Amino acid sequence: MFNKPKAVAGVALFAALAMGATACGDGGANQGMGGSFDDCEIEPATCNSGERRQGGDVVWALDAGWGGWNEWATADRSVGLAQVLAGKQPKIGEWHPDGEWRINDGILTEEPELIEEDPMKVQYQLNPDANWGDGTPIGLDDFLWHWYQGSGNEELCSPADCESSAITWGANVSDIEQTGDNTFVITYNDGYIDPEWKYHMVLSYPAHIAEANGFEDWASDPDVMGESFWYFSDTIPLDWTAGPYRVQSAEAGSYIIYEPNPDWAGSIKPTLDTITIEVFNDQDSIITEMRQETVQGFAPGNLDPESVGQIDFIEGVDHFLSVGPNWTHIDFNMQSDLLQDPALRKAVFTAIDVEDLIDRTFGLTVEGLERKTNHTFKNDSEFHIDAFADSPQGTGDEMAAREILEEAGYTWDRQGNTLFTPEGDEVELEFRVVAGDRLRTTMAELTQHYLSVIGIHINVNTFEGTEFATVLNESQFDMITYSWSTDPRFTAQPHNHWHSTSASNYGNLNSELVDELTSNIRSTTDLAEAADRANEAVLAVTDEAYVLPIIDAPVLIAADSDLVNIRDNWATSIRALYNMAEWGYAEGTE
Repeated sequence: MFNKPKAVAGVALFAALAMGATACGDGGANQGMGGSFDDCEIEPATCNSGERRQGGDVVWALDAGWGGWNEWATADRSVGLAQVLAGKQPKIGEWHPDGEWRINDGILTEEPELIEEDPMKVQYQLNPDANWGDGTPIGLDDFLWHWYQGSGNEELCSPADCESSAITWGANVSDIEQTGDNTFVITYNDGYIDPEWKYHMVLSYPAHIAEANGFEDWASDPDVMGESFWYFSDTIPLDWTAGPYRVQSAEAGSYIIYEPNPDWAGSIKPTLDTITIEVFNDQDSIITEMRQETVQGFAPGNLDPESVGQIDFIEGVDHFLSVGPNWTHIDFNMQSDLLQDPALRKAVFTAIDVEDLIDRTFGLTVEGLERKTNHTFKNDSEFHIDAFADSPQGTGDEMAAREILEEAGYTWDRQGNTLFTPEGDEVELEFRVVAGDRLRTTMAELTQHYLSVIGIHINVNTFEGTEFATVLNESQFDMITYSWSTDPRFTAQPHNHWHSTSASNYGNLNSELVDELTSNIRSTTDLAEAADRANEAVLAVTDEAYVLPIIDAPVLIAADSDLVNIRDNWATSIRALYNMAEWGYAEGTE
């Protein structure tokens, strides 16, 4: 029933290397005059480089939409939103494909500096020309607005309104002040330590735009501050930008059209006339548009073996496969009645054969992929430990799963086809998956098969991609598979994903031990010690059988071969969009 199909014709198979599994394709015999992805395996930060001509338009396709416009709102947060806002947000720096973090010289003139350690004080030197695209300089109020929205402090922002997706940073800030013309200092609470202090995003939305739209008292009235928080969620950002592009027009969940920002203070200036980022229903539609030359590139969040096979034969299109920023996992909803029993959770995860699941999904396109064995660190990280070395979870061991259930008092019918709880209830669970996602649908169906062997009935129910945030935020699942997108930072992730108070703890884990461990990770300036603490939390979550890691997922990028300076970036959720200002058509192209 579940025999492994043959690999898709025309797909280059490859093995996992130090930087991840990689492969590239020529996309047909007739190539353009741009660069290529040929060197991306050994030169990930400079491959596909080239001189640009002035002008041209690019349509970049997404395979996932978004809801609102506030990156920091829990209800809006998504990879799709991060990608569509990549051309305009005031990021102080970015992780590059070589794993190095570099400042954004359109915002800062030098790296943040730790000027005091007790309490921690970090200094930021702004580019004197950094502005919001309307001549208004970026200033102290903008630092303060960002702090207030993510502070978790009801005296700064109404908790009923400021539903920020991340408060770990803001909750530990005690003051922000301007100490010079373009110098700003953030002071942290006494005793607070953070080994990743340099990388925090300290700006997000313009305070003067909030004031111009009726929220003048945001700094003194927490209710008004909360209202301004949702203003940025509801409003298309046409009036401001702090990036190389400004928004010409947009529709939430559908598209955004960028044009160059004439007030951009960065050293690299755009050459393209427009970049349109547009959402398509599925990858088949994107590939059809690429054949018709109406779409110039995409880097889908999910790898589809059929897409790779089709891209390989489109003339004038290059493609490249690599390990991306996303790690795929299967989660439980700990508030589901049946799943409050840890024995059932452990048995379910034990029955799932992760290596077989990988072979029958991602492995159809990519050889040599490894099972992910740590929730926080990639397998090739210096901080990686195998969290499942002493656990049968993910092994597909039917007998071990049955032993766990028998010891906990579960029983089967005479045929052994249906499992019953100690109270006599049939064990039936709902597995949710995005409609049209072929890989994850296969993962759900394989899970259904694995668990049927031990008498657990799984109902696979789909939902539309536009409902993804709602399904997660409202925990509308017993089991679900999706991906977390990460970057080289790690100290905040365990708290954001698993702490009982975190808005991103979608499966509702509530463990005193995990809360304690995740809260302690940042209490050191030593990254190695922080990693040890993170691994303690990983082991505790493994014991809870809350999240089953599957794989650091391989990803695809495909682009018109006349384009230069476009490359994938495993170190950020926005992928190829990290360097939009550099994109362009190669000199000599038409």
